[in-house]
Amino acid sequence: MDANFHDAHEAVSSIMNLTTYYWGQDKLVGNKIDCGPWGATGCYGDSWFNCANQLYPAQIENFSACFTQALFNAKPPIGVPMSMANIVNLTKQCATPTIGVDYDTVTTCATGPQGFAFDKIAMTQQAKLAPDQNYVPWITVAGQHDSTAESSPSAFIQRICKLYTGTDKPAACSNTTAFEMKLESNQRKSGGQCQFTY
Repeated sequence: MDANFHDAHEAVSSIMNLTTYYWGQDKLVGNKIDCGPWGATGCYGDSWFNCANQLYPAQIENFSACFTQALFNAKPPIGVPMSMANIVNLTKQCATPTIGVDYDTVTTCATGPQGFAFDKIAMTQQAKLAPDQNYVPWITVAGQHDSTAESSPSAFIQRICKLYTGTDKPAACSNTTAFEMKLESNQRKSGGQCQFTY
């Protein structure tokens, strides 16, 4: 999840549920995974995220946001598809006690049968999306793909708030401009990096 969308979700998390699938364009063929255009490195990255998602569900958003932010702030820039060394390095940066994800536990999972089982779960869940995912982030709201909600963190907040019928809407629902200003301020304070509160 993009770091800015992480903050947007945090702003409206009290009125929505978030489910994230880490599968990409990999395909399950029989009992083997066809790693698609990203190759084995992409499959391994998906396995790492699926293990973190299953073993540390309360921390997966922070782990994912950290990984994305570290990827975009890497010097020199990291190309896509990434090398295995880059995936390992980024995962080590984000699978930390501060994030609440243990690197050794996630690595053991991702390189073993448990990781394969979690990959199959993610593939099965993602296959139920209609229409099928074509890119990331692929956001569905109320069961429907919503390209407007993908366009910006503020558009995501506005879409969620519009659908919510309760009376206890979070502050971001009434003032997305304040959310954008806070996000911009946090990015300036951190030299372009988003700051997270754990």
